[in-house]
Amino acid sequence: MDFKVIDNQIYVGTANNLVLFSSPDSGGLYVGATSSNGYGGKIYRTTDVGQHWPVINYGLFDSLGITAIGAHNALLIVGSNSGRIFRSFDDALNWKRSDGVPGFGDINAITILGSTVYLGTFYGVFASTDSGSTWIWQSSNQGRKAVRAFLTIDTNMLAGTSMSGVLRRAPRDTSWGLSNAGMQDASIIAALASGGNLLIPTYFGLWVSVSNGNSWIQAAGIESLLVNVMYEDGPNVFAGTDSGGL
Repeated sequence: MDFKVIDNQIYVGTANNLVLFSSPDSGGLYVGATSSNGYGGKIYRTTDVGQHWPVINYGLFDSLGITAIGAHNALLIVGSNSGRIFRSFDDALNWKRSDGVPGFGDINAITILGSTVYLGTFYGVFASTDSGSTWIWQSSNQGRKAVRAFLTIDTNMLAGTSMSGVLRRAPRDTSWGLSNAGMQDASIIAALASGGNLLIPTYFGLWVSVSNGNSWIQAAGIESLLVNVMYEDGPNVFAGTDSGGL
């Protein structure tokens, strides 16, 4: 499930594992479906605030589930639950497969910083400086950890992992390092920057950093809840939980 608020419109993915991605470059909102009930393996896009959702890649990923989407300028890149990556440079009319990343396990997250594309995978972080033609694994002092979410702070990056908490990498760093001070739950679900604070939802509540990820404290009131999604609306931040409502 995913949740976006764009131009005062609220979009909710109600099926399991729908991926919502808004592209400031194309002006569209994309949905990638991962379910196996006939919708999986397809990407949908709306350019009329959700009135219509045409399929833009029909038949290309029939047996795959779309797990992550990224876009920058003319590049549209998608990752799947089999570890496969596909790219389009012509508004999704034609697609090319991108190789060089281990071929099993989900592509959990895609982000683009400058001219570099980053993948969060079961094996850690892979980076490409040629729009996904080739990929290089970025080392970590924690080994190959599954990365589920990215967050960029100026030129610094944070990566949320499934078991090892938060990793951090500055432009001149040669590897990713831990940035977990104060955090007691290491199972990261997503990441959000809001008003100078960093917010990390986990299986046991929400963790907040006011120091660019150098240290973390737990948000009061939802300590025992699984936080699935978050969204920001002006000065307010809303957290969607598994059993405690919004």
